[in-house]
Amino acid sequence: NISYTYIYTHTVVRAAFSPAVVRLRLLMAGVLILFATIATAFLGYVLVITNLLSAIPYIGTILVQGFAVDNATLTRFFALHLLIPLAIAALAIVHLLFLHRTGSNNPLGLKSFLWIPELSRGLSYQLLTSRAHYD
Repeated sequence: NISYTYIYTHTVVRAAFSPAVVRLRLLMAGVLILFATIATAFLGYVLVITNLLSAIPYIGTILVQGFAVDNATLTRFFALHLLIPLAIAALAIVHLLFLHRTGSNNPLGLKSFLWIPELSRGLSYQLLTSRAHYD
């Protein structure tokens, strides 16, 4: 969805230009999520049998692995289109763990004492117990 990508791009750019950019790992996890989202949208757009990959010089022919889009190319792109959201979910969990470790501040960079130190332990406990319920 293009509106989701626009809103997420706005959030990442706003975080990059805020004074609280000292949390580089948190920002890099957000940027990786953004690029994975764009890659998923692109792969979903390419799944329609068109000659869209020829618009990307050199890389398009490497991705297609031939002169024309065939069944193997579509299968490969469909698999990537379904697997990249799983990577996005994993990156979102990593992003949230970085966010809970460093705390969430306002864009002005002022210190906030509303950080909950037990949240990371509680989050790991919830993840472990939720796995036990599904076994």
